[in-house]
Amino acid sequence: MMKKRNGVKMVNKTEFYQSFIRGPSPFVGQLLEQFSDELEYKKYPAKKNLFIDINGQSHCYFLRSGIVEYLVRFPEDHLLTISEAPNIYGIYLAYKNYNVLIRTTVECEIAVLPYDRFMELVSKKGLWELYARHLQVIMNILYQYAQRLSEPSSYSILRSQLYELISEPEVIRESTTAERYIRDKTRLSRSGVLNILAGLKAGGYIVLDKGVLKEVKKLPEKY
Repeated sequence: MMKKRNGVKMVNKTEFYQSFIRGPSPFVGQLLEQFSDELEYKKYPAKKNLFIDINGQSHCYFLRSGIVEYLVRFPEDHLLTISEAPNIYGIYLAYKNYNVLIRTTVECEIAVLPYDRFMELVSKKGLWELYARHLQVIMNILYQYAQRLSEPSSYSILRSQLYELISEPEVIRESTTAERYIRDKTRLSRSGVLNILAGLKAGGYIVLDKGVLKEVKKLPEKY
């Protein structure tokens, strides 16, 4: 619910993550429509890894239904984000020199297109403005991601991840523990994460059931 502070509309963090960080680009639907005649969708089961780079050639993945994780290996899997359909991955080469992949969380409908072919069609169809606007949204999301990981303390990082986790689809929240989700997306230690989560649970700030996050109340700014 939106509140006002000194006459300014304020949005709580859960709503912020739902509407901005979690929300798809407003331009992704238009891109999917523009490429519909080039795409052949296939169903992929849960836990399927699909790599952006295949034998030295970059590929784009068009997600029509389902939920996927977007990961980079450093060399371990490092979770960047979890997103729902509709979405497109691999249409920018910010991670060209890294081992980037998407992993299906549930059964998904996905079409694959070589990156070079994608760019050829962007030019042929005159989609440069639409493509640029979509990239602006993606860069903003990546910036917010970097900001959350550059918080001044381990607690600040964990706090932002809790708000993000509670905004995930229920199928995601129920399939992983809060500790696992946070460690997959950060470099925080397991013992440190568990200690903070235990303290927040004892203080009534969060509700956990067998490690699964059920509710986030107002979290303290410092811990």
